[in-house]
Amino acid sequence: MGENLAGSPRNYDDFTYVYALVMSESNSNVITVTDRNGAAVSGLGTTLNRGQTYIFQVTGDEGYTVTGTDPIQVQLMTGTSGSYEMRGYSLMPPQYWGDAYFTPVSSGTSGRDSELYLYNPNGNAINVTLEDASGTSTYSIPARSTRSYSEMTGDFIPQDSGAYVHTQGGEVFWGIGAADTESVTWDWGYSLISVDFLGTDNYVSWAPCSLNLGADPGEGSPVYVTAVYDDTTVYVDYGPNDGTFDVTYTDVDRFDVIKIYDPDEDNTGMHIVSTNKVAVAWGEDPDTADTGTPGLDMGYTTLPLPIEWIDVALEVEKTADPTTILVGEQSTFTVQVSVPSTAGAPVFVTTVTDQLPPYWEYISSSLGTPSSQGGSLATGWLLTWTLSTPWTIAPGNSQSFTVVGMATDGADVLAPNRNAVAATGTSVGANLTADDDAFVTVNSSADLSLTKDVDDPTPDVGSNVTFTIVVSNGGPSDAIDVNVTDVLPSGLTFVSANPAASYNSSTGVWTVGNLTNGASATLTIVATASGVQVTNTAVASAITADPALGNNAASAGVRSTSSTVMVGYDVFTVNKVAVMAPWIASAIALMTGCIYLVRRRVGTRR
Repeated sequence: MGENLAGSPRNYDDFTYVYALVMSESNSNVITVTDRNGAAVSGLGTTLNRGQTYIFQVTGDEGYTVTGTDPIQVQLMTGTSGSYEMRGYSLMPPQYWGDAYFTPVSSGTSGRDSELYLYNPNGNAINVTLEDASGTSTYSIPARSTRSYSEMTGDFIPQDSGAYVHTQGGEVFWGIGAADTESVTWDWGYSLISVDFLGTDNYVSWAPCSLNLGADPGEGSPVYVTAVYDDTTVYVDYGPNDGTFDVTYTDVDRFDVIKIYDPDEDNTGMHIVSTNKVAVAWGEDPDTADTGTPGLDMGYTTLPLPIEWIDVALEVEKTADPTTILVGEQSTFTVQVSVPSTAGAPVFVTTVTDQLPPYWEYISSSLGTPSSQGGSLATGWLLTWTLSTPWTIAPGNSQSFTVVGMATDGADVLAPNRNAVAATGTSVGANLTADDDAFVTVNSSADLSLTKDVDDPTPDVGSNVTFTIVVSNGGPSDAIDVNVTDVLPSGLTFVSANPAASYNSSTGVWTVGNLTNGASATLTIVATASGVQVTNTAVASAITADPALGNNAASAGVRSTSSTVMVGYDVFTVNKVAVMAPWIASAIALMTGCIYLVRRRVGTRR
């Protein structure tokens, strides 16, 4: 960024003044400043000792490069002429730039706009795709030039929306964000972090809601979070970090923006864990913060903890198998405790702990019986193993163990269940703790079973029979939206049902509704038997997963019988008078298709 951006044709007033602040990590650090063409900038550059800061004004084009003979950190301070507007940005080293970024900072209402400035460091133009909740578009950024989000799209980042910017060909670029852009009222800035370095474990440093911690916690400066992928779950421990999550946000999709306020009015120390990568920033909300004191016109990007940015002495990795189970099923958590080959000394691990999710039962572990088991089923069992013989893990080596848990009724079926593990040890006199987590999705499980009886399995044709259907939930979870389908076959004619309102005789569907664990429901159907032999079958189903489908259907058979009376006449003579005498033939049995007749003469002599 350079002050030339404030002039025509860009007119980005946020950069009317631009200053760079360079701090040295070591003594005798030679600082060099070059322009976007690689030429040294006359009059700029110095030598710094450890902790010293060099400040200079960036009066030219964008694309200045600051280098040191030893590591340095660089901040940009930008502002507008004639006002108190000022924004600060941490500059990322080029090796940490990428081809894709997310921002969680949305615009406010009434012109309180959120802006991005994207810089192309390449020697050729690049095509950058800009996505937010309102749509997707692609624009070209010339070589070694900066373009704003609003100039390219014609609008700012929408309200209540994050944004995703990325190149089509994988070219590297970088960018910064300006909240309440070109305004002095709620002005603050932040740097973009490449998606490659975003993570699922984020800590917020100094981050008060306002200068006055006694103010309304719903006002001031929240923590902004947006998800990289749809259906992300975000867990928040307000802090101080006690390992217990105070609030959970489920089904967070890409571009959704969460604004989090700690009820104690101070977001400092907030711990954010998510099932997928998220982008996190802290800063003033123009829709809720005061225009003056106690509002804080400041903010920053929360840095994740990628392995590339820290020197790791002890590392823990945890996985779950399977990652999706039903209530009543088990998952095995595998933990690997390792010391990276780059570590300078071995680590002596003395204790490992495993925090099961709420309503998970501990089954077993390759470490044997835990030394202690704290907590409860409702809060989650905290399992601790104090190693009688500490593990001595040399650089480049590791130790592994497993823990088996079972989800019981009450386990979270809306959000993934988090299982956290920690390993504690010592190395060269320092205490070390490393942790990791794994998530398991638990689905409700309800074992439906069905019985069906008929009061008369051998009725006469034309008579009524009553079927009794009972559906039961054997748990362990409640069964949601239970239906039983019972379509009467040919040979049975529907008469009535009880309860009548919940059975549709046209479709054969009995709408049961929800069945709690251990509950049952009964339906009776009255039908007229009009066939010879039929089988009536009912099938139960529900939205809730059923672990045993073999008992979800039941049948009852009906075999009808019939009687036929045939009347005939014989003619014989009595006293020379012709008399017709009836005989009666009764079909007394209908067996294997044959009719047996009994003939009887009836007559009177005179």
